[in-house]
Amino acid sequence: MTLHPGQRWPAWGRALVVAAVLWFVVTLAAMSAVVVGLYGAMFGPPADDDGCGVRLGVSCTDVPAADVEAVSGMDLPEGTVVESSTYTAFQDWSLEATFVVPRGQVAAWAASVDEYTETNPASCTGLEGRGTDRRCAEVTGATNPYLRYVRVTAEDGSVVVAVHAFTT
Repeated sequence: MTLHPGQRWPAWGRALVVAAVLWFVVTLAAMSAVVVGLYGAMFGPPADDDGCGVRLGVSCTDVPAADVEAVSGMDLPEGTVVESSTYTAFQDWSLEATFVVPRGQVAAWAASVDEYTETNPASCTGLEGRGTDRRCAEVTGATNPYLRYVRVTAEDGSVVVAVHAFTT
């Protein structure tokens, strides 16, 4: 059918074009929803997770003390305050946490780090300005995860600990 200047498409032709455009828009929206849903399922946290699940590309803060204990192998006695904690994961994962063990609970915490071995004091850095009696330790022979910490004694007798656990 050839249209000449001044002629209009028949009603059925216009309806066909509108239907085709609508079909294209609806199909594109549905495909976008599927792609977004798949991306969320692969890289987002599960619905019942706090955001620190075992998914690719996860990065979160405020890791629960129980998770810090489970990963580091340390007991965080009653009264321990987790000042900061960060968990990141992609192909490997890393957990860093800094916590303060109250003076009356230091012995209980120290008993839980028997598997750690003190390292060379000359290479022991971290927690500068937080206290004295700096000590570093790591789990020797561990390959996955690697576990290490630095600790200092604060003025009030509490112990400040920075722990790092990671895989490679």
